[in-house]
Amino acid sequence: MSWEIHYDLWENDEDNKTIALVIEQILREFERLVPTGPPLGYKPIYLVNDLYYDHRLYLPLEKDKYKIGLQTECDTFEKATFQFAHELCHIYCDPRAISWLSEIICHTISFYFLDLLGERWEENPPDKKYDGYSEHFNNLKNIKLREIVEKVDLVQIQVSNEWVKKEVRKIHDSKDYGNPIIYNIIALELVPQFKESTDSWAILPFIGQCHIPPPPEDTTDLTANKDVVPDFNKLYDVIPSHLKPVVNSWKDKIWID
Repeated sequence: MSWEIHYDLWENDEDNKTIALVIEQILREFERLVPTGPPLGYKPIYLVNDLYYDHRLYLPLEKDKYKIGLQTECDTFEKATFQFAHELCHIYCDPRAISWLSEIICHTISFYFLDLLGERWEENPPDKKYDGYSEHFNNLKNIKLREIVEKVDLVQIQVSNEWVKKEVRKIHDSKDYGNPIIYNIIALELVPQFKESTDSWAILPFIGQCHIPPPPEDTTDLTANKDVVPDFNKLYDVIPSHLKPVVNSWKDKIWID
């Protein structure tokens, strides 16, 4: 594995080794699906316990490592999966440019891994004591679904996807990237694409380049900017031709020109 991971979540080494059961599966799956690696390269990842945020990739970025905070217990594997997959996705999308598009993709990846690890652990749990634990992955997904149902009229969404496009436009114009409900709605629509083909995964390292303004071309320049907006036309221009249908599909689902 190209990744080096340091578990500084708890003082107890056994607790750190326990949560590694999902962390290392996620890392290996990313390596398989995005063999080119992240735009800023492989660096040691330090995992810490974050008491104040749900989860986050710490900024400012550091030259010699990535630092990720999670809010999870050593055996709440579903929470660790959802949180870590999200932040690792930001690393693969280029963490110097974070926008509503990268947030949507990272939410998508979180759901992808809830499904994937739920299926894997149902067929082959890493230890006999975790027989039946696979249900927890699906339970967290159901919690996210209930949050959507409680706050959004799903009938309205099913009748017309214009509602989603209008909500995304509001987020785009306001640059307020803190709307997890909208992100989760769109993410659940995009998950099948990430399951069916590796093409969607291949786009991740190009996401950063589609922003206005873009991150520095010099990958040793770690200047990060959250005051950016994505541009689908730029993304379409920078990706290889065989990936362009995927971008068109994303655009059709969520964007109003």
